Amino acid sequence: MADAKNEPNTQLTQPRRLTKRGRIVLIVFLIVMILGAGALYSQGRVIFSLLFGTHLVGGDTGVANVHLPPGFHANIFYAGISAPRFITFSPDGTLFVAERGTESIVALPDPSHTGKATRKTCG
Repeated sequence: MADAKNEPNTQLTQPRRLTKRGRIVLIVFLIVMILGAGALYSQGRVIFSLLFGTHLVGGDTGVANVHLPPGFHANIFYAGISAPRFITFSPDGTLFVAERGTESIVALPDPSHTGKATRKTCG
């Protein structure tokens, strides 16, 4: 009995080996984690906007399918803005548009108030 106490416990000193099932579970877990990390990375802008309240308008550029109530109509004020982000009007009626990707602000004046911009001025 005294000898059993002095001998090291061989079960604790030997490394545990994974079974075949354990290896498969580990490999599947790693694959899922890698795919999840890739999905999070590719959708980083959307996740950031959802977390911090910046709202991105998604979709492809092109003609929108707009349904307006009777008596209303829509027209194109200016064609040629690649990715509008924010818009605001100045007191004199000039439309300012922030373009995503170019990091520029575009001024679209309509001095005659015809409903169409006369020119595009980048700033």
